[in-house]
Amino acid sequence: MKIVIDTNVFLSSLFSKNGASHKLVLWIINQYKYSHKKYNVISNTLITEYEDVLTRDKNIEKISSLKTLDYLESGANKGSVNNMLNLLESVQDIEPQEYDKL
Repeated sequence: MKIVIDTNVFLSSLFSKNGASHKLVLWIINQYKYSHKKYNVISNTLITEYEDVLTRDKNIEKISSLKTLDYLESGANKGSVNNMLNLLESVQDIEPQEYDKL
């Protein structure tokens, strides 16, 4: 099975632990972690798209404290599921946006 996480879903997953996007991304990462298989979950094209979306003015203010681009680049090079889980763990425990509610 191949799964591609839409850039907006990934972005939304960084805003609230209570949103559907966060729970979906966390679930996918845990599936990979506990299956003990290696997966190619990111590509140069996807990194470029993430970088484009994450560095838009309206998004930079929201995620400035996360150092997301540094994480994406290092994660792409290392392929570390634990680093992704650490990033998701650092997300605020706040009410999600209306479009991301369960």
